[in-house]
Amino acid sequence: MKRGKHLAGKLAALGLCAALLANSAWAAEGTTPVTMNGTPNATSESNVTAPVLFTDLSGSYARKAVEQLAANQFLSGKGDGKFRPNDPISRLDAATLLAKIVGLQPNAQAEPQFEDVPHEGLQGAYVATLAEAGIIKGRSEATFGARDSMTRQELAVVLHRLMELAGEKAPKGTATVAYQDEQEIADYALDAVAAVTSIKWMQGNNGLFSPTRVVSRGEAAVIADRIFAARQAKLAKVDFEVDKSKLTMVAGTSEQIHVTPKDGEKLYFSPIFSFDQAEVGRILSDGTFIAGPKAGKGTITVTVGQKSVTIPVEITPDGTPKEGEAAASTEQKNTLPTDWLAEEGFTNYGPDSFTSIQTTGPVDTFLSDMEKKYPGPVGGLTKPSDAWTGYFRQIGREVTVALPEAKRISHILLTFRQERKSGVELPPGMEVELSQDGKVWWYAGSVTNDFSPSDMTPMNHTMMVSLPEMEASYVRVRFPVKVIVFARNLQIWGSDEPQSTGSAALAPVLLGPAKERTSLEDQKAGDRLQNMLLAYSGGYAERGVWTKDDFLPFVGYISQDGKVLDQMFDSILFLPYPNLQTTQKGWKAYLDDLFLGGRQLDALNEAMREYNERRGTLVNNPTKEKVVLTLPYPAPTQNDFGQVYSDMVPFSFAADKVGDERAYKFRKMALEWYFNDMMKRWKSADFKYLQLEGIYWFHEFVDDGAPHERELIRDASTMVHQNSLRFYWIPYFGAAGLTEWKTLGFDYAFLQPNFYSDKEIPVDRVEGTLAVANQYGMGIEVEGDERMVRDMRFYRTYYNQLIAGHKLGIDKDKVHAYYYGSKSLLEAFRSKSPQARAVYDDTYQWMRGRFQQTDYLMPEVAPVPPADGSATTPGTTTAPGTPSTPGTPPPVAPAAPQNK
Repeated sequence: MKRGKHLAGKLAALGLCAALLANSAWAAEGTTPVTMNGTPNATSESNVTAPVLFTDLSGSYARKAVEQLAANQFLSGKGDGKFRPNDPISRLDAATLLAKIVGLQPNAQAEPQFEDVPHEGLQGAYVATLAEAGIIKGRSEATFGARDSMTRQELAVVLHRLMELAGEKAPKGTATVAYQDEQEIADYALDAVAAVTSIKWMQGNNGLFSPTRVVSRGEAAVIADRIFAARQAKLAKVDFEVDKSKLTMVAGTSEQIHVTPKDGEKLYFSPIFSFDQAEVGRILSDGTFIAGPKAGKGTITVTVGQKSVTIPVEITPDGTPKEGEAAASTEQKNTLPTDWLAEEGFTNYGPDSFTSIQTTGPVDTFLSDMEKKYPGPVGGLTKPSDAWTGYFRQIGREVTVALPEAKRISHILLTFRQERKSGVELPPGMEVELSQDGKVWWYAGSVTNDFSPSDMTPMNHTMMVSLPEMEASYVRVRFPVKVIVFARNLQIWGSDEPQSTGSAALAPVLLGPAKERTSLEDQKAGDRLQNMLLAYSGGYAERGVWTKDDFLPFVGYISQDGKVLDQMFDSILFLPYPNLQTTQKGWKAYLDDLFLGGRQLDALNEAMREYNERRGTLVNNPTKEKVVLTLPYPAPTQNDFGQVYSDMVPFSFAADKVGDERAYKFRKMALEWYFNDMMKRWKSADFKYLQLEGIYWFHEFVDDGAPHERELIRDASTMVHQNSLRFYWIPYFGAAGLTEWKTLGFDYAFLQPNFYSDKEIPVDRVEGTLAVANQYGMGIEVEGDERMVRDMRFYRTYYNQLIAGHKLGIDKDKVHAYYYGSKSLLEAFRSKSPQARAVYDDTYQWMRGRFQQTDYLMPEVAPVPPADGSATTPGTTTAPGTPSTPGTPPPVAPAAPQNK
C-alpha cells in the first residue's frame, strides 16, 4: 500500500504480522528434513549461512541447491514466499528445469506438439526442443503428461539421454547396477540408473535406489544443482580445435571451418562464429565463410562456451576487373553490408525494439556531457541512420535490446567507425548474450578485432555474430571503450517462422551462462549510510518546499545555543508526495521541482556548505551528505501515462487494455526514461557537497496482481547497479515480498514497524519488528509526525518507540530510516517549549546510542470529575526527567499525509 493514504489505511497490513511471524516459526521448526535418498539431513540450521529466500526451506536438505538455482533465475517458488520442496515436481517443470540447467536453447514450433503443454511461452518451447533432441518423450503421441509426477527411474532415463547431449560419459566398469533393490528397477531403466549414478547426478541411500518413488521439487533442485556444477566444470575445461589457422581466399569464394573437441569425444557447447568486418565477407552459423567481391582482411572468431580462438582472413582479388572499379578510396561509402540477409528472407528486428545503454564502469559527468554532442539518431542505436552515437571512456557500454516478442535470431551486427586522426578508434571486440526471459542470460559469442593500430585509414567496420538460429526475446551487446567509440545501426536479424511440426529438427544449441562480472556496487559496501531521513517534496504547498534553513538542523545537530555540534542524519531520501500523478507530465514536474534552484536538492547542498563552514571543514575534507533518489511507481492501473518518445505510441500500464507483455514493457520503459532523465539532471547539477548513494523503490509491497512485477523490480535493480548505485526499499510490516527483498535485487531494505498509529499498538510490536528484521537482515524505520509535538498520545507513542528500540538494542545495532510525514522534527527543533524541543534532542541521542530512558510512558486513568463540574485534564506518567506535556505550536494547514 502507499503511504499517501491516511495512516489508518496502513493498519490494514498489521493483520499480516501474526501470519508472517507464525509462518517464520513454522519454517524454523518444520519436519525432520529427509534427503533425496531418504536419510535425515545432519546439517543444522546454525551451520547454514546462505540467506533465507523461501520461508519453508529452513533446515531442508535442498535449501542450498534451491537458493543457488533461484539466485541464477533457474527456478522460482510457488508463491507466498514458499518453495514447497516436498511437493512432487511435474514432468513439465522437470523438463523446463533440466533444459535450462544444461543451457539448451528452446525453439518454439508452428503447431503444438502435445495437447497438454502450453504452446505459448517458454515451457512449450523447452519441451518441444527436448523432444526433438530425443531427450524426453510424451505419454502418447498427443500428450506429454505435463502435470504428471516422475519416478526416480523415469528421471534417470531422461538424465541418461541428457548425458550425451551435455558431453558426459559414464566411467568404464559401470554397466551394472549395485543397489539392493535392483530387482525393483525396470529393465528399461537399468542402464540409465547405472550411468547417472556413476557420474553422481543421482545417488542412492543405504544401498537402495528407490526407483518407484516420486521425485519431489527439492530433490529435483538438488539433482539440477549437481548438473549445473558439472556444466560449470565443463565450461572451465572447454578445449577445442579448428581445422584452419588462417584463411587466404579469392574474392567471391567460400570455405568452411570445422570445430572439433581435442579429446575426440563431443563438444560440450555449441560453437558460435563471428567476423569483424562484414563489409568484406560474411560468416554463417555452420562455419562457412563467404568472401565478398573485393580484396580485404578481417578476423573470424570461434567461441565454444566462453573460450574463443581467432582465425585471420585475407581475401585476394579474383583477377577480373569490375566495371567502373577504380583505385581503392580511403573513405568507405555508408552502405549496410546486409542486403544478402534481406534477400534470404531474414528480418531486422532492431528498429522495432526497445534499447537501453549503460556504462560498464563508474559514470563520469564530464565524459557523459561530451557524449551529448554525439547523441545519435532519435530512437537509439537500433534505428537505421547515418548518424553516429559517440561514447567516451567509462570502461565500456552494454546495450540491451528488448525485442517486441520472441524471435528466431540468426545474425547480430553493429557498425563502428575508425578515424584515428580524430581520436575515434574501433573497439578491440564485442560480446553478445541472449535471454529468453530477461532473467537467465547465455553467452553467445564474441567478435575480435585485430585491426592494425598503425593503420590511420578512416573506415567503417561492421562486427557480426552468426547464431545457429535460436530463439530469444532479449539481446545484449557489450563492447569496451578505451577513448572514443562511434557506433551506429545495431541490427538484430532473424526469422518469424517457427519450426514446423514434423520438419527436420534443428540441431540442439547448448550455450554456457553469461560471464560473471564483478559488481561495482560492492566497492562501496564499507560506506553504507546509517541514518536516513525521508524528505517529501513536490506537493502540499510550503510543506513540500525544503530550504537551506529547513535542512540545516537535520544534517547537523544544533544545540539550543545555536552551535553545530555533530552530524545528525548522514543521508536524505528525496521522495514525492503520494499525490504525484502517474503520468509523464507528473513525473517530469516532480523532477523539475526536485532540481529547482534554491530548494530541495540545491537547498540541501547549500545546507551542507554552511554545515562544513560552521564545523571548520569547508576547505579541508568537507563532509558530503549522502542522497537517495526515488523511482516513482508505474501503477499498473494507469492506461494513459502519456507519450515519452515522439516516435512511439503513448504508454499504457494497464494489462487489461494492452496485454501483459506490452504493459510490462511500457512500465519498464517509463522507469528507464525517468531514471535516465534523473541521472542526467544529477550530473548536470554537479552538487559539491552531496553524494548520490542510491535509488529507492517507491512501492511498499510486491503487487502480484501486476504482470511481471518481480521481473520489473529486478529490471530496476539491474539499471541501478549498472550505475554503481545501491537499491533501497522500505516495505511495511507484513508486506508481500518483504522476505524476498534480497532476491528481488535490493541492496538494503528497512522494515516499517507501523507502531506509530492512530490506534494503540502494544510495544511488543517493536519486538516483533526486530525479530523479522533480524531474520531477514533488514534495517528498521523510525516513525513519527507533527502530532508527536502537539498531541500527548502521539508524543507518548513516539517515545515508547524509542524506548523499546533502546531496550532491544535497535539504536546501536541497526541502520535506520526516519519517517516524519513532513518536517515534523523541524517543528520540535524550532519550538520554544522545552518538552517539544526535547523530541529533537532525544532523537539525536537515540541515533548516537546515548538514549537512556527505559521506562515506558503510560497513560493515566482520568480521575472522576469533581462535584462542582470542573474537569481535570489527564496527564502522562513518565520516567524521571521526562517532560509531561509537549509543546503545542499553532496548527499548519493543509494537513500532510501521514504515511508514504
